[in-house]
Amino acid sequence: MAETTIATGDATTKKLYDEKLFREIPKKSFFMQMAGNDMSMPVYLKNDFAKEKGDRVTMTLTKRLTGAPITSSGTVEGNEEDLTHYTYNLTLEEYNLATKYDAKLTAQRPAWNLPAESRSRVLQRGGESIDELLFTALETSPTKIFAPGSATSKATITTADKITPQILHVAKTWALTGGNRSQPPIEPVNIKGKKTYVYVCHPDQFYDLWNDSTIQNSMQLAMQRGESNPLWSDGDIMWNNIVIKQHENINIFTDGGSGGDVPGSFGYLLGACSLCWAWGQKPEVVTEYFDYKRKVGVNFNYLGAAGKPVFNSLDYGVVSIVAARTQIADS
Repeated sequence: MAETTIATGDATTKKLYDEKLFREIPKKSFFMQMAGNDMSMPVYLKNDFAKEKGDRVTMTLTKRLTGAPITSSGTVEGNEEDLTHYTYNLTLEEYNLATKYDAKLTAQRPAWNLPAESRSRVLQRGGESIDELLFTALETSPTKIFAPGSATSKATITTADKITPQILHVAKTWALTGGNRSQPPIEPVNIKGKKTYVYVCHPDQFYDLWNDSTIQNSMQLAMQRGESNPLWSDGDIMWNNIVIKQHENINIFTDGGSGGDVPGSFGYLLGACSLCWAWGQKPEVVTEYFDYKRKVGVNFNYLGAAGKPVFNSLDYGVVSIVAARTQIADS
């Protein structure tokens, strides 16, 4: 039996691909609110593929020179210092998030607007999917991990080793120095004119920080009074020039410690260019009709790639902290 189909590229297919749609994405994405087209933001946006063909972008980092200056009594020629460089690649992938519905009786029955809700939901899920890809990249194989107390890893934490502002300060100090220049220092980002790091953690870990007396005193004494204070607004915590944010996409575990029974999670101190996102094709919502327009499909489509820059086998802009947590989310 013959069947006429309307392909995505057909002239009769309705498409929405404009700047208004693209401006909606940052509102629905946690990480895109921290993204920029230069390396000063936590998420570095690459738009190379919008201008040229290809499915891979290469980032290059040159290591700082460390040699001593040559004085007038020395010889410059023959004593030059080589530039050491490292590369990191991102490869594009296509992503689709679609829903389909009966455009006749099914669309007629509900009191709510099924076509509008279908578009709204694929758009929402599209923004979430970008975050999920970036969170996956962020949590892959951390190369520098701190832990509270005497712990040094997930396997050595105890139930008492919950997150503290002190371990945040340790991670920040290490980031500023690059571990005594064992790697390039992690540059802070510029937020409202302040050099700041961003710490992202699971809500359980955020809860433990929120209830830490040092954090409580800091918010009470050093921040503005009234309803805008985070104590009242349930907003981000600012401590020691670290903006502390929470998100449910951070993985949690219950098998930490030597006995494999300590609940905990990782958190991540982000500096400039901690993550990278490459656009191959910016998002579009495609509406397609089937079966003589009796059925409608709505698809959120984009080409993109998420990555965490790693140079010389070291995370370029991230320091990880593993800690026990108050078990709330999975209690």
